[in-house]
Amino acid sequence: MPIYDEIGLLNSTQKLKLTKKISSIEDSNAIQIQIIIIDSLKEFSVEQYVKYWSEKWEINNGILFFDELPHFSKDIIEALREPLEDHSILVSRVNTKIKYDTKFLFISAMNPCPCGNLLSKTKECRCNELEINRYKNRLSDPFLDRIDLMVTMGEVFIDDKPDIDSTMMHRLVLKTFLAQKRRGQKELNGKLSEEDIQKYCPLDSESQNILDRAILQFSLSFRAINKVLKVARTIADIEESLNIQKSHILEALSYRRR
Repeated sequence: MPIYDEIGLLNSTQKLKLTKKISSIEDSNAIQIQIIIIDSLKEFSVEQYVKYWSEKWEINNGILFFDELPHFSKDIIEALREPLEDHSILVSRVNTKIKYDTKFLFISAMNPCPCGNLLSKTKECRCNELEINRYKNRLSDPFLDRIDLMVTMGEVFIDDKPDIDSTMMHRLVLKTFLAQKRRGQKELNGKLSEEDIQKYCPLDSESQNILDRAILQFSLSFRAINKVLKVARTIADIEESLNIQKSHILEALSYRRR
């Protein structure tokens, strides 16, 4: 049973679907209680709040999925910046502060426009330019800068065939995971610190030159540069390459928002 349904903070029209390690958010009003430290929980002590967070809403080392991302309120989306950046949240109350880990994998989905048909080859988009821009502008640049991979999904047609099945994908992920552990990393690539990035993500002169040009062309922030390096390191691991190559940097850059 969802946490806030247990303590009477959700009404009958709100839904919050949770599992032990994968949380799917269906209602933005419900999740606002969890994402933001809001006034309605002031009657609870810090210990009670952290107890509910840690025991009931087990996001740390799990997966948090937001569907229809732009439809969540700006406060909710912006509140994700701290856990995505620092992998932790600081809960503050009178005379007490508690910091706890939020090393979750954040996944979200959104349409290219309000009606969803902007990139369709078979359906006509009903949105005007103003509506499309307003829809996209619900996501701020600082928030988007914290996203490692951005992929545009195409339509599925009857003759489409997958390049890889789930079993093969699982083996590939496990092999890449083991490669990072054998390298002696305390954290996986996505959570590497700046010091670890310098240690595990060195570039040769050709790769560094490509990254330098991309920094100027796309005005990449320091955060974005680090994310490109970490994604490139993962691509190299998938291809069983000891060092990050030119092709790995180019692919990592293709996943950045432009």
